[in-house]
Amino acid sequence: MRLHILSIIAILMLSASEVCAQCTADAGPDAVACAGSGGVTIGGAPTGSGGSGAYTYNWTPAAGLSCTNCANPVADPANSTTYTVTIDDGSGCIDNDQVNVTVSAGPMASFSFSPNNQCASIPIQFTSSSVGSGLAYSWNFDNTASGTANTSTDPNPQHTFVSIGSGIETFNVTLNVTDANGCADQVTQTITIQQSPDAALTDPLTSFRNCDGSNFNITVFNFTNPANNTSYDLDWGDGTAPFSAMGSFTSASHTYTTQNVFDLTLTVTGTNGCVGTKTYQVSNLTDPSIGVANPGGLNGCGPLNLCFPLSNYNTNHPSTIYTIDYGDNSPVDTIPHSPPPQICYTYNESSCAVGG
Repeated sequence: MRLHILSIIAILMLSASEVCAQCTADAGPDAVACAGSGGVTIGGAPTGSGGSGAYTYNWTPAAGLSCTNCANPVADPANSTTYTVTIDDGSGCIDNDQVNVTVSAGPMASFSFSPNNQCASIPIQFTSSSVGSGLAYSWNFDNTASGTANTSTDPNPQHTFVSIGSGIETFNVTLNVTDANGCADQVTQTITIQQSPDAALTDPLTSFRNCDGSNFNITVFNFTNPANNTSYDLDWGDGTAPFSAMGSFTSASHTYTTQNVFDLTLTVTGTNGCVGTKTYQVSNLTDPSIGVANPGGLNGCGPLNLCFPLSNYNTNHPSTIYTIDYGDNSPVDTIPHSPPPQICYTYNESSCAVGG
Protein backbone atom coordinates (compact mmCIF):
# COMPACT_ATOMS: atom_id res chain seq x y z
CA MET A 1 0.00 0.00 0.00
CA ARG A 2 2.87 2.37 0.82
CA LEU A 3 4.39 1.85 -2.69
CA HIS A 4 1.14 2.96 -4.34
CA ILE A 5 1.06 6.16 -2.28
CA LEU A 6 4.65 7.02 -3.23
CA SER A 7 3.85 6.59 -6.92
CA ILE A 8 0.89 8.94 -6.72
CA ILE A 9 2.96 11.61 -4.91
CA ALA A 10 5.69 11.45 -7.55
CA ILE A 11 3.18 11.98 -10.33
CA LEU A 12 1.64 14.96 -8.58
CA MET A 13 5.05 16.55 -8.04
CA LEU A 14 5.92 16.19 -11.73
CA SER A 15 2.67 17.85 -12.73
CA ALA A 16 3.33 20.76 -10.40
CA SER A 17 6.83 21.19 -11.86
CA GLU A 18 5.43 21.41 -15.39
CA VAL A 19 2.90 24.06 -14.40
CA CYS A 20 5.42 26.27 -12.59
CA ALA A 21 8.29 26.18 -15.16
CA GLN A 22 10.34 29.38 -14.82
CA CYS A 23 10.12 32.02 -17.58
CA THR A 24 12.79 34.68 -18.15
CA ALA A 25 12.47 38.18 -19.57
CA ASP A 26 15.39 39.73 -21.48
CA ALA A 27 15.14 43.42 -22.44
CA GLY A 28 18.43 43.20 -24.34
CA PRO A 29 21.72 45.05 -23.82
CA ASP A 30 21.82 48.75 -23.06
CA ALA A 31 21.78 50.73 -26.29
CA VAL A 32 22.53 54.14 -27.77
CA ALA A 33 19.90 55.88 -29.90
CA CYS A 34 21.43 58.39 -32.26
CA ALA A 35 19.33 61.52 -32.60
CA GLY A 36 17.60 61.69 -35.96
CA SER A 37 18.58 58.12 -36.92
CA GLY A 38 15.13 56.57 -36.44
CA GLY A 39 15.91 54.83 -33.16
CA VAL A 40 17.34 51.52 -32.05
CA THR A 41 15.76 48.06 -31.68
CA ILE A 42 15.55 46.79 -28.10
CA GLY A 43 14.62 43.48 -26.53
CA GLY A 44 16.44 40.17 -26.37
CA ALA A 45 16.92 37.32 -28.77
CA PRO A 46 14.46 36.13 -27.65
CA THR A 47 12.82 38.60 -25.27
CA GLY A 48 10.99 35.78 -23.48
CA SER A 49 12.30 32.26 -22.84
CA GLY A 50 11.43 29.27 -20.66
CA GLY A 51 7.89 28.95 -19.36
CA SER A 52 5.10 27.63 -21.53
CA GLY A 53 2.38 28.93 -23.77
CA ALA A 54 2.43 32.04 -25.99
CA TYR A 55 4.09 35.14 -24.55
CA THR A 56 2.47 38.52 -24.21
CA TYR A 57 4.68 41.60 -23.81
CA ASN A 58 4.17 44.92 -22.13
CA TRP A 59 6.78 47.69 -22.45
CA THR A 60 6.73 50.80 -20.28
CA PRO A 61 6.92 53.73 -20.57
CA ALA A 62 5.31 53.92 -24.01
CA ALA A 63 6.99 57.20 -25.00
CA GLY A 64 9.32 56.77 -27.99
CA LEU A 65 8.41 53.12 -28.67
CA SER A 66 7.15 51.82 -32.01
CA CYS A 67 4.95 49.31 -30.12
CA THR A 68 4.37 48.34 -26.48
CA ASN A 69 3.05 44.79 -26.94
CA CYS A 70 5.72 43.36 -29.28
CA ALA A 71 8.92 41.48 -28.47
CA ASN A 72 11.38 43.90 -30.07
CA PRO A 73 10.15 47.48 -30.43
CA VAL A 74 12.15 50.34 -31.91
CA ALA A 75 13.03 52.90 -29.24
CA ASP A 76 13.46 56.50 -30.35
CA PRO A 77 12.95 58.56 -27.18
CA ALA A 78 13.48 62.30 -26.94
CA ASN A 79 15.63 61.80 -23.83
CA SER A 80 17.58 58.92 -22.32
CA THR A 81 15.05 56.42 -20.93
CA THR A 82 14.98 53.16 -18.96
CA TYR A 83 12.41 50.78 -20.45
CA THR A 84 10.85 47.82 -18.61
CA VAL A 85 9.44 44.79 -20.38
CA THR A 86 7.04 42.45 -18.60
CA ILE A 87 6.39 39.03 -20.11
CA ASP A 88 3.50 36.66 -19.34
CA ASP A 89 3.56 33.08 -20.68
CA GLY A 90 -0.19 32.65 -20.14
CA SER A 91 0.39 29.84 -17.63
CA GLY A 92 1.00 31.91 -14.53
CA CYS A 93 4.66 32.82 -15.08
CA ILE A 94 5.44 36.54 -15.16
CA ASP A 95 8.89 38.15 -15.33
CA ASN A 96 10.37 41.55 -16.19
CA ASP A 97 13.68 43.12 -17.21
CA GLN A 98 15.02 46.60 -17.95
CA VAL A 99 17.18 48.22 -20.64
CA ASN A 100 18.74 51.68 -20.68
CA VAL A 101 18.51 53.64 -23.95
CA THR A 102 20.88 56.60 -24.03
CA VAL A 103 20.09 59.34 -26.52
CA SER A 104 23.20 60.72 -28.22
CA ALA A 105 23.11 64.03 -30.06
CA GLY A 106 25.61 62.53 -32.50
CA PRO A 107 28.37 64.30 -34.41
CA MET A 108 28.01 67.29 -36.72
CA ALA A 109 29.84 67.03 -40.04
CA SER A 110 31.39 70.16 -41.50
CA PHE A 111 34.37 71.02 -43.73
CA SER A 112 36.01 73.74 -45.78
CA PHE A 113 38.24 73.58 -48.85
CA SER A 114 40.67 75.74 -50.77
CA PRO A 115 41.19 76.80 -53.50
CA ASN A 116 38.02 76.70 -55.57
CA ASN A 117 37.52 77.17 -59.32
CA GLN A 118 41.14 76.27 -60.09
CA CYS A 119 42.76 73.99 -62.67
CA ALA A 120 42.40 70.25 -62.21
CA SER A 121 46.16 69.85 -61.81
CA ILE A 122 46.16 71.92 -58.59
CA PRO A 123 45.70 69.91 -55.33
CA ILE A 124 42.70 70.95 -53.23
CA GLN A 125 43.06 70.99 -49.44
CA PHE A 126 40.02 69.79 -47.49
CA THR A 127 39.79 70.60 -43.77
CA SER A 128 37.25 69.03 -41.43
CA SER A 129 35.64 71.24 -38.80
CA SER A 130 33.32 68.45 -37.63
CA VAL A 131 32.23 68.27 -33.98
CA GLY A 132 32.06 64.98 -32.04
CA SER A 133 34.00 62.50 -29.90
CA GLY A 134 36.28 59.84 -31.37
CA LEU A 135 35.37 60.70 -34.95
CA ALA A 136 36.12 58.44 -37.92
CA TYR A 137 36.17 60.12 -41.32
CA SER A 138 35.00 58.93 -44.74
CA TRP A 139 35.44 61.25 -47.74
CA ASN A 140 34.07 60.76 -51.24
CA PHE A 141 35.29 63.28 -53.83
CA ASP A 142 32.77 62.29 -56.55
CA ASN A 143 35.74 61.88 -58.92
CA THR A 144 35.72 58.29 -60.13
CA ALA A 145 38.34 59.13 -62.78
CA SER A 146 40.87 59.48 -59.94
CA GLY A 147 40.57 55.75 -59.13
CA THR A 148 41.46 54.71 -55.58
CA ALA A 149 42.24 58.35 -54.72
CA ASN A 150 38.51 59.10 -54.96
CA THR A 151 38.03 58.27 -51.25
CA SER A 152 39.97 59.02 -48.08
CA THR A 153 39.79 58.35 -44.33
CA ASP A 154 42.13 61.20 -43.37
CA PRO A 155 40.66 64.04 -41.29
CA ASN A 156 42.16 66.69 -43.60
CA PRO A 157 43.00 65.17 -46.98
CA GLN A 158 44.29 66.66 -50.20
CA HIS A 159 42.80 65.66 -53.54
CA THR A 160 43.86 66.38 -57.11
CA PHE A 161 40.83 66.15 -59.37
CA VAL A 162 41.12 64.34 -62.69
CA SER A 163 39.04 66.31 -65.19
CA ILE A 164 40.03 66.40 -68.86
CA GLY A 165 38.87 69.04 -71.33
CA SER A 166 38.72 72.80 -71.73
CA GLY A 167 35.58 73.69 -69.77
CA ILE A 168 34.51 73.44 -66.13
CA GLU A 169 33.26 70.47 -64.09
CA THR A 170 31.58 70.39 -60.69
CA PHE A 171 31.96 67.66 -58.06
CA ASN A 172 29.75 66.98 -55.02
CA VAL A 173 32.22 66.19 -52.24
CA THR A 174 30.75 64.31 -49.27
CA LEU A 175 32.17 63.93 -45.75
CA ASN A 176 30.67 61.28 -43.46
CA VAL A 177 31.75 61.26 -39.80
CA THR A 178 30.99 58.54 -37.24
CA ASP A 179 31.50 59.05 -33.49
CA ALA A 180 32.50 56.63 -30.74
CA ASN A 181 28.83 55.66 -30.17
CA GLY A 182 28.34 54.71 -33.81
CA CYS A 183 26.26 57.81 -34.55
CA ALA A 184 26.91 59.41 -37.93
CA ASP A 185 26.36 62.61 -39.87
CA GLN A 186 27.30 63.73 -43.35
CA VAL A 187 27.57 66.93 -45.34
CA THR A 188 28.04 67.58 -49.06
CA GLN A 189 29.53 70.62 -50.77
CA THR A 190 30.05 71.39 -54.45
CA ILE A 191 33.48 72.30 -55.80
CA THR A 192 34.16 73.74 -59.26
CA ILE A 193 37.20 72.63 -61.27
CA GLN A 194 38.67 74.10 -64.45
CA GLN A 195 39.43 71.16 -66.71
CA SER A 196 43.00 70.43 -67.79
CA PRO A 197 44.00 69.37 -71.30
CA ASP A 198 44.85 65.77 -72.03
CA ALA A 199 48.60 65.36 -72.53
CA ALA A 200 48.93 62.26 -74.68
CA LEU A 201 51.50 60.88 -77.12
CA THR A 202 51.71 57.65 -79.07
CA ASP A 203 54.68 55.78 -80.57
CA PRO A 204 53.23 53.14 -82.89
CA LEU A 205 56.63 52.28 -84.41
CA THR A 206 58.78 51.36 -81.40
CA SER A 207 56.54 51.67 -78.29
CA PHE A 208 59.18 53.99 -76.75
CA ARG A 209 61.73 51.18 -76.67
CA ASN A 210 65.02 50.30 -78.45
CA CYS A 211 66.97 47.22 -77.33
CA ASP A 212 69.99 46.98 -79.68
CA GLY A 213 72.16 49.62 -78.00
CA SER A 214 72.44 51.84 -81.10
CA ASN A 215 71.32 55.44 -81.55
CA PHE A 216 67.56 55.52 -81.10
CA ASN A 217 65.59 57.53 -83.67
CA ILE A 218 62.13 57.99 -82.22
CA THR A 219 59.05 59.67 -83.71
CA VAL A 220 56.13 60.46 -81.40
CA PHE A 221 52.67 61.52 -82.52
CA ASN A 222 50.26 64.01 -80.94
CA PHE A 223 47.32 62.11 -79.41
CA THR A 224 45.55 65.10 -77.84
CA ASN A 225 42.48 67.08 -78.94
CA PRO A 226 44.05 70.13 -80.66
CA ALA A 227 40.83 72.14 -80.33
CA ASN A 228 41.36 72.26 -76.54
CA ASN A 229 45.02 73.33 -76.63
CA THR A 230 47.15 76.37 -77.42
CA SER A 231 50.74 75.15 -77.00
CA TYR A 232 52.91 72.05 -76.56
CA ASP A 233 56.34 71.43 -75.03
CA LEU A 234 58.26 68.15 -75.30
CA ASP A 235 61.19 67.57 -72.95
CA TRP A 236 63.11 64.58 -74.30
CA GLY A 237 64.72 63.91 -70.91
CA ASP A 238 68.32 63.64 -72.15
CA GLY A 239 69.42 67.23 -71.63
CA THR A 240 68.93 68.30 -75.26
CA ALA A 241 66.78 71.23 -76.38
CA PRO A 242 63.03 70.62 -76.01
CA PHE A 243 60.50 70.64 -78.82
CA SER A 244 57.83 73.38 -78.76
CA ALA A 245 54.78 74.04 -80.91
CA MET A 246 51.93 76.56 -80.91
CA GLY A 247 48.40 75.65 -81.90
CA SER A 248 49.01 72.04 -82.83
CA PHE A 249 51.55 69.52 -84.14
CA THR A 250 51.27 66.13 -85.78
CA SER A 251 54.57 64.50 -84.84
CA ALA A 252 58.06 65.21 -83.50
CA SER A 253 61.32 63.25 -83.95
CA HIS A 254 64.42 62.92 -81.82
CA THR A 255 67.62 60.83 -81.63
CA TYR A 256 68.87 59.40 -78.34
CA THR A 257 72.64 58.89 -78.59
CA THR A 258 73.33 57.39 -75.18
CA GLN A 259 72.05 54.28 -73.46
CA ASN A 260 69.68 54.85 -70.56
CA VAL A 261 66.02 55.11 -69.58
CA PHE A 262 64.77 58.65 -70.21
CA ASP A 263 61.71 60.55 -68.97
CA LEU A 264 59.98 62.03 -72.02
CA THR A 265 57.56 64.69 -70.72
CA LEU A 266 54.77 66.34 -72.69
CA THR A 267 53.31 69.56 -71.30
CA VAL A 268 50.14 70.95 -72.90
CA THR A 269 48.51 74.33 -72.23
CA GLY A 270 44.76 74.45 -72.78
CA THR A 271 42.62 77.26 -74.13
CA ASN A 272 41.52 78.04 -70.54
CA GLY A 273 45.14 78.43 -69.39
CA CYS A 274 45.27 75.14 -67.49
CA VAL A 275 48.21 72.79 -67.99
CA GLY A 276 48.30 69.04 -68.46
CA THR A 277 51.46 66.94 -68.14
CA LYS A 278 52.30 63.32 -68.84
CA THR A 279 55.64 61.48 -68.69
CA TYR A 280 56.63 58.46 -70.77
CA GLN A 281 59.69 56.28 -70.13
CA VAL A 282 61.89 55.85 -73.19
CA SER A 283 64.30 52.89 -73.04
CA ASN A 284 67.45 52.93 -75.18
CA LEU A 285 69.35 49.87 -73.92
CA THR A 286 70.86 46.59 -74.96
CA ASP A 287 69.05 43.35 -74.16
CA PRO A 288 70.07 42.23 -70.66
CA SER A 289 72.21 39.13 -70.16
CA ILE A 290 72.88 36.64 -67.38
CA GLY A 291 74.72 33.36 -66.99
CA VAL A 292 73.68 30.40 -64.82
CA ALA A 293 76.32 27.77 -64.01
CA ASN A 294 75.81 24.08 -63.34
CA PRO A 295 76.42 23.55 -59.62
CA GLY A 296 77.02 19.82 -60.02
CA GLY A 297 75.34 17.08 -58.00
CA LEU A 298 72.08 17.49 -59.86
CA ASN A 299 71.00 13.92 -59.16
CA GLY A 300 69.75 12.82 -55.74
CA CYS A 301 66.71 12.01 -53.67
CA GLY A 302 64.64 14.89 -52.35
CA PRO A 303 64.78 17.06 -50.52
CA LEU A 304 67.76 18.27 -52.58
CA ASN A 305 69.25 21.74 -52.00
CA LEU A 306 71.13 23.25 -54.97
CA CYS A 307 72.88 26.61 -55.40
CA PHE A 308 73.25 27.96 -58.94
CA PRO A 309 76.10 30.50 -59.49
CA LEU A 310 75.11 33.61 -61.50
CA SER A 311 77.36 35.69 -63.76
CA ASN A 312 77.47 38.24 -66.63
CA TYR A 313 74.81 40.54 -65.21
CA ASN A 314 76.91 43.49 -63.99
CA THR A 315 76.37 45.58 -67.15
CA ASN A 316 72.59 45.23 -67.09
CA HIS A 317 70.57 48.39 -66.51
CA PRO A 318 69.24 48.97 -62.96
CA SER A 319 65.69 48.64 -64.32
CA THR A 320 66.31 44.96 -65.17
CA ILE A 321 63.99 42.40 -63.54
CA TYR A 322 65.02 38.72 -63.29
CA THR A 323 62.45 35.91 -63.39
CA ILE A 324 63.44 32.48 -62.01
CA ASP A 325 61.58 29.30 -62.99
CA TYR A 326 62.84 26.29 -61.02
CA GLY A 327 61.20 23.81 -63.39
CA ASP A 328 59.19 21.92 -60.76
CA ASN A 329 55.87 23.75 -61.27
CA SER A 330 56.49 25.87 -58.17
CA PRO A 331 55.70 29.64 -58.37
CA VAL A 332 58.34 31.66 -60.22
CA ASP A 333 60.49 34.16 -58.30
CA THR A 334 61.24 37.70 -59.46
CA ILE A 335 64.18 39.73 -58.17
CA PRO A 336 65.41 43.23 -59.08
CA HIS A 337 68.86 44.19 -60.28
CA SER A 338 71.43 43.47 -59.01
CA PRO A 339 70.88 39.73 -58.33
CA PRO A 340 72.90 37.79 -55.70
CA PRO A 341 76.01 35.80 -56.73
CA GLN A 342 74.01 32.58 -56.50
CA ILE A 343 70.43 31.36 -56.28
CA CYS A 344 69.74 28.49 -53.86
CA TYR A 345 66.62 26.34 -53.95
CA THR A 346 65.41 23.13 -52.33
CA TYR A 347 63.71 20.56 -54.55
CA ASN A 348 61.30 18.60 -52.39
CA GLU A 349 59.72 16.37 -55.02
CA SER A 350 61.69 13.19 -55.76
CA SER A 351 61.68 10.60 -58.51
CA CYS A 352 63.63 8.14 -56.36
CA ALA A 353 61.95 4.76 -55.96
CA VAL A 354 60.44 4.04 -52.56
CA GLY A 355 61.39 0.63 -51.15
CA GLY A 356 58.51 -1.72 -50.36
